[in-house]
Amino acid sequence: MRTPGASQWHPEPVSRLIDTIAAERATGVKQGTIRQWLRRGKLTAHGHDYYGRALVDLDEFDQVTDRRHTACKSERASSH
Repeated sequence: MRTPGASQWHPEPVSRLIDTIAAERATGVKQGTIRQWLRRGKLTAHGHDYYGRALVDLDEFDQVTDRRHTACKSERASSH
């Protein structure tokens, strides 16, 4: 939205909320794992869809999986 007097227009951030099925298809992480991450607070639920499935932010999901991938690589490096 453009506000009067603003020198530059900034678009609204685009939401990338997807349900757990779409998250599994997009990332390969099983729905059960996603639900565990939600319960443990590693991911934030952003409401639910019509069928009661949790909605997750794909950007947040990417951050969580990147952190896990980095942690796994450092654990493997330290065990050698």
